[in-house]
Amino acid sequence: MKLFDNIQNVWEYCNKCPICQSNCKASIVVYADYLKMIGYEKEGNALHIHLVYDQTKRKVSISIDCNTHIILAQDIYDEKFEELYEDRLFLTFHGSCDQCKRFQINSNEILIDLMKNYIDSDNSIQRESFYLSCMEDNFHVSLLYYNSTMIVSRYIENKSGEFITTGNVFYGKMVNCDLVNQSKIINKLKTLLIFS
Repeated sequence: MKLFDNIQNVWEYCNKCPICQSNCKASIVVYADYLKMIGYEKEGNALHIHLVYDQTKRKVSISIDCNTHIILAQDIYDEKFEELYEDRLFLTFHGSCDQCKRFQINSNEILIDLMKNYIDSDNSIQRESFYLSCMEDNFHVSLLYYNSTMIVSRYIENKSGEFITTGNVFYGKMVNCDLVNQSKIINKLKTLLIFS
């Protein structure tokens, strides 16, 4: 599992493409029963999430410190709508590279417990997916950190720029994929596919 010291480090990792070194476009998804996210801002270590209750259309917000995992402010509770009150919500970070279009990433869920004023996160990545190419060798790799599995396949890029999987697909134990040396990884992936 790819672990980090805090939520801030997870956010920063989701914002950098290891393939082309460009800044990624990271986003947040919120999962809750009665609330829908209408926006967010990330300012330094603070994350401000703006939400709306589906039934009452009342707007609320929550701010968290991504370094210390402390809820800085919230205005979610209202006695008039107690039956709709969310006592917790989940969020995940998603990143994708708009520059090279060869990298995507998802964090594990982050639990925000509003009743206990508590944030629970293992500060980890759930899944990374990237496309590598060197000469005639094109590989799509998915690293599934939650079960230490990797999926490797060859791909071709069609005329409209879409990546299409070809040939055998390898499902197996994850191996180190240090993207600094991509040609070394490609040689390792070729060997995996030959012996799969």
